[in-house]
Amino acid sequence: MAALRSRRLEGLFGARLDEVTHAQVMALQANAVSESYDLEFKRELYGGSDRAKKDLAGDVAALANTAGGVLLLGVAEDDQARAAGAEGVPLSDSEMLRIRSIVADLVHPLPTFDIRQVEDPAQPGHGFLLVAVPRSPASPHGVLVNEGLRYPRRHGASIVYLTEAEVAAAYQERFARRQSRYDDLRRYQGDLTSRLDTHEQTYVIVTLVPDLSGDFMLDTKTFNAFRETTLGKDLLVIPRNIYIQHVTVASRRLVAHGGPEPAKAKWIACELHQSGAGAFAAIVAHRSDTVRPGEVSQSTDSQVQDEDLVLDIWSALRFLVT
Repeated sequence: MAALRSRRLEGLFGARLDEVTHAQVMALQANAVSESYDLEFKRELYGGSDRAKKDLAGDVAALANTAGGVLLLGVAEDDQARAAGAEGVPLSDSEMLRIRSIVADLVHPLPTFDIRQVEDPAQPGHGFLLVAVPRSPASPHGVLVNEGLRYPRRHGASIVYLTEAEVAAAYQERFARRQSRYDDLRRYQGDLTSRLDTHEQTYVIVTLVPDLSGDFMLDTKTFNAFRETTLGKDLLVIPRNIYIQHVTVASRRLVAHGGPEPAKAKWIACELHQSGAGAFAAIVAHRSDTVRPGEVSQSTDSQVQDEDLVLDIWSALRFLVT
């Protein structure tokens, strides 16, 4: 369920979507929570008819094409689209597999989505199915209808279909997002590289850019948590006594690095951007490593060991994705 994070939905449920309990779903009825652009209630499981399968495909595609959201199976709504009943549905692995198969057959390209069973502690095998669909960077997603594709999106609590002009604009936006991510990656990596002391050191640099930009809160609490995680710490998976010595805030990002100078990074460095992107650099070799005792070399070559290369990449990925 990690594919979808939503502050609004987590506020409604009172928990992360991968941690929602049966009681928290039941509370939606007590609180008369309404369907919205990112929340859809279904009293029963989707049936086996062609119409029901297309409804399922359309509901998933519409969320992926809009802002992402949750399909909650087992919760009925009233005539004002408020949660009015929570009787639940039968839970089984076979039903989860059926849902995945239907979406894979009818939605193109296939969007990312997760399915979670929220079981009733008092009635094993019964509860709610929570289908979480993040906003998709590959939108627009079309639903196969009569040998053609139709492109749904959420409009409040209902579904509308894109016009031909809107479909064309959506494809243009998809390609523009792809180019924008590439431009961001080059810029973020360049920013980190410009701070590195490369006079006698060679680095591995790993840069990750999310498919869809986020916007985490850059405040005192966030900075203090980042500082606690990094300052004085060896961030490598297998420690090599390379410590973060400086932690600060720059334009829309958190910055940390090693070395004695506040403005110049040495040995190790990282940056976390508000967009959710991040860059990580760690020393992989000293150029002096290639010089034998008693020799003076003018070579700028570095000798890089496979083990050090793997260690640095592993360390970067562990830091940037957690």
